[in-house]
Amino acid sequence: MDFSLTPDQEALRSSIRDFLKAECTSEVVRRAADSDGFDRGLWTKVSALGWPGLIISETFGGIGSGWVEACLLAEELGRFLFPGPLTMSFVATAILLDKGTEEQKRLLLPEVAEGRSILTFAFPASTSVDDGSSSAEWIVPFGEAADRVVLLDGSENAVVLTPAELQMFPLPVVDRTRPLAAVSVGQFSKGVDMGIGLNRAALLLAAESAGIVRKCLEMCVEYTKTRQQFGKPIGSYQAVSHKVADMFLAAEHAVSLFYFAAWLADTDPTKAPAAAWRAKLWSDRAACTSALDAIQVHGGIGFTWEHDLHLYLKRAKSNEVLASTPRELRGKLADQVLVSVP
Repeated sequence: MDFSLTPDQEALRSSIRDFLKAECTSEVVRRAADSDGFDRGLWTKVSALGWPGLIISETFGGIGSGWVEACLLAEELGRFLFPGPLTMSFVATAILLDKGTEEQKRLLLPEVAEGRSILTFAFPASTSVDDGSSSAEWIVPFGEAADRVVLLDGSENAVVLTPAELQMFPLPVVDRTRPLAAVSVGQFSKGVDMGIGLNRAALLLAAESAGIVRKCLEMCVEYTKTRQQFGKPIGSYQAVSHKVADMFLAAEHAVSLFYFAAWLADTDPTKAPAAAWRAKLWSDRAACTSALDAIQVHGGIGFTWEHDLHLYLKRAKSNEVLASTPRELRGKLADQVLVSVP
């Protein structure tokens, strides 16, 4: 079995990386973090490249690629801390493609593919605020920047709402390039099974987190070759080299897990959810650990506001609890094991 990427996939990844290296700089990310977390100029540029329509079929004006390609993109978005709702738009699009009506798809998907309409999704909060009403609290990433919010009703049908139809309350966040809002929608139950939405979110966030691990590894390798202590590069000391080696192993494992999950999403969707849960569980923890270790490897400068490592740690921590927490993922995997036991 050949596990390597195809020439087209390699070319796609290379073009994505080249574009983000030039356009999604640290200055762009920091500027977005200081505003509302969304760089609209960068969104216009990625829309011109067709990225919002990557997983939308050509029938609706998209590119028609699969989840492997979507994860290739998500990995690079994590590597460069992309300040925009592209990953969330993919999740919302997946819900719409799976649970939406033909009319919803016909009206919305061409606009989404061109980047003219920004989709995001709502997922039930892990802990609802009981205010004595019948409302259920939902969390919406990039809610205030989106044109449409996709969620599921009690019958698991896609519902598309505008921000004006929802009462949104901005939430305090660790990663200011990924704003969150809380909404209360009384007619929708918190117990709704979000199904493909949370599963695809787990897959894409796993890919993003793997990109964070790769970037932390690259930064550490470069730094340990140039920074010297006692007349030698710090990479020659075991305490440092072991951390970097662990980071390399974590990156390889994270990439293997999300590629496998993405391949299943394209070829055997029934087995894809559990693979996505495992990928997110591992990749999120690896990203948090790698970012913390990278800060230690960089020493005093790694702890400063001017260095970018704290931005990667914040994105890693945000990914870890977004859509599905580690506890929820372990519960899903444990339930699956129990069901499979005769």
